[in-house]
Amino acid sequence: MIHGETNKLLPLVASCVRLSHGKDSKGRCLQATADISAGTVLLSEPAFAAVVSTDCDTSRCHHCFVYRAVDDLIVCGNCGWIRFCSAECQSKANELYHWLECKHADLIRQAAEWDRTIVLVIRILLAAQPYELVKSRKSCEDKTQIPGCDSIGCFRGDYWSVYSLMTHEARQPELAPQYQKIVHQLAGALANDILHGRKHRDIHDTDTEVSECSMVLERFSLSDSSSGRDLVEKLFLHHLMQLRCNLHAITDITSKDESISGAKSETCGGVESQRQVRLAMAIFPTASLLNHSCDPNTIVSYEGRQITIRAMKAICEGEEISHCYGPHAKHMPTEERQALLRAQYFFDCDCPACRNNSTVDDVLPDAFKCRHCSELLKGLSSGKAYCTRCKTSFDMVTSLQELKQALHLYNISVDLMETGRHEEALKSCRKALKIRRRLLHVSSKTLGQTHDSTAEVYALLGNFAKAAWHCDASCKTVEAFYGSDSIELANELFKLSQLQFNARKAAEVLDTIHRALRLLCLYYGDNDDRVVELQQMRAFVVSQPPH
Repeated sequence: MIHGETNKLLPLVASCVRLSHGKDSKGRCLQATADISAGTVLLSEPAFAAVVSTDCDTSRCHHCFVYRAVDDLIVCGNCGWIRFCSAECQSKANELYHWLECKHADLIRQAAEWDRTIVLVIRILLAAQPYELVKSRKSCEDKTQIPGCDSIGCFRGDYWSVYSLMTHEARQPELAPQYQKIVHQLAGALANDILHGRKHRDIHDTDTEVSECSMVLERFSLSDSSSGRDLVEKLFLHHLMQLRCNLHAITDITSKDESISGAKSETCGGVESQRQVRLAMAIFPTASLLNHSCDPNTIVSYEGRQITIRAMKAICEGEEISHCYGPHAKHMPTEERQALLRAQYFFDCDCPACRNNSTVDDVLPDAFKCRHCSELLKGLSSGKAYCTRCKTSFDMVTSLQELKQALHLYNISVDLMETGRHEEALKSCRKALKIRRRLLHVSSKTLGQTHDSTAEVYALLGNFAKAAWHCDASCKTVEAFYGSDSIELANELFKLSQLQFNARKAAEVLDTIHRALRLLCLYYGDNDDRVVELQQMRAFVVSQPPH
């Protein structure tokens, strides 16, 4: 639930947030109008339009994206392509967009194989009222109000809000000729249905505006059908350009035993090893108002077609509200982040993390420790490094060679795990871990990764006590690198809770559950699946008589 009273100018946003429109290249942004505490829900918005990702075609409902086994999904009897979890989802999809997709199934499916975002554009156009498509041509010429807002300055998250999102057209490469040809074919085939194939729904605009736009639509159908096709083609190209830099990937944290195909694979001895899965692509017009930061103050989560944005740290009055488009200061060096943002989103990032340079530039994955006092070594260049505490200098040539050997052993263990040779994998992983523990600092991501893999092998072999010990060591690395309030630590603590629960370590698991719940509730809310599972685990442990 969104925090506070209704925001009259941003209906899907908390009342402590306002829309600002600067004259600089960043344009619109959201700002705090009061101090905001961590965990506050700032925005909750349904997708204006969405399409399931190609990898999830046969394992997810194409409307609500819930997971189902292949045989439990309802396949459209006409096109044989789209799948649904229930008759209700099928009915909603047929009403909103699938009626047209079924009618032109062969053409649209061929285009989808070229680029799935083409299907998303079709659904964007179908989610709009036909008169809104005509209105978009003249609305963009109105410079008296903030783009995307109506006459009273309200950003409603409707089609005009979608249409107004940035395209960065001047920085984007031109669409390939084959791409333009596909769009031209689709516009010619679909224009009449998009403009005239639906009933009008409830509207916000005045009757006069609707009447004027309807007259234009009538002319398109009676005497100037080519103009209707041209309009749809121009809107198609406009939205394709927009989606390059405004597309949201709907993701979910799932267990590795839920394969993309919908089949079940091996679990870690009853302990879920998690991964992030990209379920769908969507457009969220209000959420798209948030500018990027490599060190954001919000976190995004998804439930079906709904996006929720929470404050992940305290936000001061007047501070801009930001979220991360992907490249994060904790995960990637500055130059690499900026190159990716420039290539995918067509802007040069000037966030505080980029201006000040990020800590990850100085803390490498292979962070060596001092052989005398175990302090982090700095200045690794030309094969030499020094200790910041005892000021000792080290020749790192031999250490680098040993680390290369450890990498080889680690890669062997990964290959052995994937082929089910767990005993051999454990031997190789332990050899790699022995070298890395001797050389690397507790904050080394490489060391943490090795502990995590060792924990996974032990869990596969049913030794949950040793698995928990190594997972706990991985948690210490994650906390040292990302911080005690990080998302990364929350995910690792969830895994540790499962291992300690299976190892029947009652005292330890209650403490871990407490730490994990504090972070997961803060960032994902009380209804998150992991929160529910941890609460059930805690209730079971508490209910058991003491030994």
